[in-house]
Amino acid sequence: MSGAEVIGLISAIISIVEATIQVSNAIKDEAGLPPNFKASATKLPLITKLLDDAERYVKGSNEESIASTFKPILTDCEEKAKQLQQLFDKVVPAEGDSRMQCYLKAARTIGKGGRVETLMAGLLDSVRLMATNFPDTFTPRGQESLAKAIGEVAEMEPSLPNDFDTKSSFVQHGNGVQNNNFGNDNSNISGSQNHGSGTMFVGHNIVVNHPAEGKIQTSLAALMCDSSRWGNNFDITFSMSEVPRIRSFVAREKEIEEMHQSLSSGTGRRVVVLQGLGGIGKTQIAATYVERFQQDFSAIFWINMSDEVSIHQSFVTMMERILSQHPVGGGINALNRQKSNDEVIEAVKVWMSLPHNTKWLLVCDNYDNPNFSNITKHGVNINHYLPIAFQGSIIITTRTSFVDIGHQIPIRKLESIDDSLMILAANSHRHHLHDDIDAKRLVKKLDGLPLAIALAGRYLERSSMSLADYLQFYKTSWASLQANTPSLGSYADRTLCTTWQISYEHVQQHNSLAAHLLRWWAFFHREDLWFELVQHASREGPEWAHDLTNRLHFDAAMGKLYDYGFVEPHPSSNGVGESRGYTIHGCLHSWISHVLHDKEEKDISTLAFTCIASHVPTSEDDKYWVHQRRLISHAIACSNSIQNSCEDLSWAFYKVGGLFKDQDKLNDAEKMYVQALVGYEKALGPDHTSTLDIVNNLGNLYNSQGKIHDAEKMYLRALAGYEKAWGPDHTSTLNTVNNLGLLYTDQGKIHDAEKMYLRALAGYEKVWGPDHTSTLNTVNNLGNLYKAEGKTNDAEKMYLRALKGYEKAIGQYDIATYRPAINTILNLGILRHEQGMLLDAKDHYQRGYDGLFALLGPAHADSCLALKRLVEVDDAIARTSSIKQTD
Repeated sequence: MSGAEVIGLISAIISIVEATIQVSNAIKDEAGLPPNFKASATKLPLITKLLDDAERYVKGSNEESIASTFKPILTDCEEKAKQLQQLFDKVVPAEGDSRMQCYLKAARTIGKGGRVETLMAGLLDSVRLMATNFPDTFTPRGQESLAKAIGEVAEMEPSLPNDFDTKSSFVQHGNGVQNNNFGNDNSNISGSQNHGSGTMFVGHNIVVNHPAEGKIQTSLAALMCDSSRWGNNFDITFSMSEVPRIRSFVAREKEIEEMHQSLSSGTGRRVVVLQGLGGIGKTQIAATYVERFQQDFSAIFWINMSDEVSIHQSFVTMMERILSQHPVGGGINALNRQKSNDEVIEAVKVWMSLPHNTKWLLVCDNYDNPNFSNITKHGVNINHYLPIAFQGSIIITTRTSFVDIGHQIPIRKLESIDDSLMILAANSHRHHLHDDIDAKRLVKKLDGLPLAIALAGRYLERSSMSLADYLQFYKTSWASLQANTPSLGSYADRTLCTTWQISYEHVQQHNSLAAHLLRWWAFFHREDLWFELVQHASREGPEWAHDLTNRLHFDAAMGKLYDYGFVEPHPSSNGVGESRGYTIHGCLHSWISHVLHDKEEKDISTLAFTCIASHVPTSEDDKYWVHQRRLISHAIACSNSIQNSCEDLSWAFYKVGGLFKDQDKLNDAEKMYVQALVGYEKALGPDHTSTLDIVNNLGNLYNSQGKIHDAEKMYLRALAGYEKAWGPDHTSTLNTVNNLGLLYTDQGKIHDAEKMYLRALAGYEKVWGPDHTSTLNTVNNLGNLYKAEGKTNDAEKMYLRALKGYEKAIGQYDIATYRPAINTILNLGILRHEQGMLLDAKDHYQRGYDGLFALLGPAHADSCLALKRLVEVDDAIARTSSIKQTD
């Protein structure tokens, strides 16, 4: 980003803020207007003044780092300014009491951080970060005014209740025949389904939310201030097993030395960009650098930048490493991670921005689809994932020349024939190639492309073919490829594809299953294909798929593909109780998808989709969240190739939809659910109970998306259908009644919510008895409702009844890892915290956190939220103790 673009972004923000000032100046009648609106409006002129100063500073400065440093700060600042303007536009023109209703609705639309004072704090904090990185941006008087404004906003009382954007407690959903899954957003779904065309198998579900908080702080400012928890210890152990490697990497010493000089000199942030063709060896150069110089860094993280899902999974892995090696993870533990993906990323970025944490290395691999302007739907803006503080070291690998960040190192084809011969010899295990005229002819033909040379070497290692015969074979295959696939434009593409075609035909002759697997890979993600995912393909698949039921056959096929350089073991599969996967190069996957597989083979795309759907775990499975993370990339890759008209895939659409909603892919989940609903309605009718199960879960999904009216419509349709089919007291009916109670609670319809809960409770007690877990789940939810109404004693009675019931039904010790009981334990902790019973609250938070840690692992959003509460109550206890000592 150039200085001119930065100036343009600053001007855009100033225009937004000035428009908000005009709206605030129009206030005549302040009835019903929260005081924080008027107080926040008084800070807006200061922001425009400081932004004017920043604009002048950029215009008069020659520092090259300004653009890259200011871009992410200003992007965040612009978003906050737009959201603040949205609040003022919705609230100020209203009148009287309706202003509060408009405010609540607008804040819920924004979601977490939607309070007016929170947005104002975020704006001020963005401005503060500019001064942190470049102290001369503002005058001393301007910085003093900024600090005063930040302090005044921090002192503001909350203008909305803590649970305005979501439920303030841990809630239970019905666990009868139908699955009512909610999760860790407003009502974000985090359960899991196992639906087929018949009986449905259910999971438990949870909703988590913020604890009670007093003064408003932006998460970034709070975490930056929390660096005292770390001291100067930021060491994170690193293993090369986490890095994608291919064997026998040689050459590129000049490039590696240039990287070392750039990354080991100077101050501030050091960035190296390796730019070159696909298959040119960028990833292996980065991996070799990491292996050789890893002792120079306190922490090394490897991010797969190929798509958003891979990026999110990389950041979760980073978070897990930090938490596992530093259990009291400082600022990272104190962060509310209600939206697991975005806030995990933000947490890691903040940790990497802490003072003295300057010796980390971040490798951003496969950044081949940049989108700096945020214009297109697809593509990645790398600035969103880089720490704001101007520190640390970064390596970026990319095929594009548009990544203008840091020191550029073009990775070109191998110029030295000796380097090419080294790669050929290392992979073929044939010696004395420097004196072999055919070897020299072959590497010249392969045009200095390391991947093509390595593939040829792997083929020659497994074949008795002479170099002269391989060269002739290559020329023949090249001519055939040129005639049959004119879309392959570049010489480099044809070179790679020709070597792949030769090796593929040899594999096809010696192991047909391996050849089928490679073609089938077109419908999976290129990374991490493992045995258990495909082993049930024989149920509806072609004859060759029957061999996949045998692990020995699968391993033999993958072994053959490995021998010929098609696959490599995946560096970190993160499977729980399942085998390690295999990965193929991105260029190879493109060749398989666009050249190798038959476009008419719709049956194997369906086969891939059903394998994925069959492997979706339920929330009853051990560490189901980890399984889902491993599966999600394949689901996204495959769902794009499935035709909407496949009625027989309705069950699969339903299950993959559940996976998408659990992983916060709500729009994708909606598409899957709608396709499933169409199929079920056509096959079974609109009033069939299986159809109604989908309707109910669509209601859950719409609730998560904030489509409240659509959610209510779905719930009421499901309820009417269940009452007609099963009667008013069937568990499916009662589950939907419970969900309506949750929806009405979100809407603030307390009386309607209580009516639903009491009906569900009476029904469960009649069907299951007073101590059944379904009954106790609704008891817990009633406790949440009473707590929200301020009926503390009634809430306490409900929580204690639920907990006692869980102990009786599950066992006193087994409830430690029983999710609904954990939720109630944490709810009691929240209640005790609000009552000032800090030691009792700590005991409940600790029990809840220990249970979630064992059940979900340290990096799951709910585990981190429980840990956040534990950290907060510890701080409160410490403050109380300090005050007593002072007295």
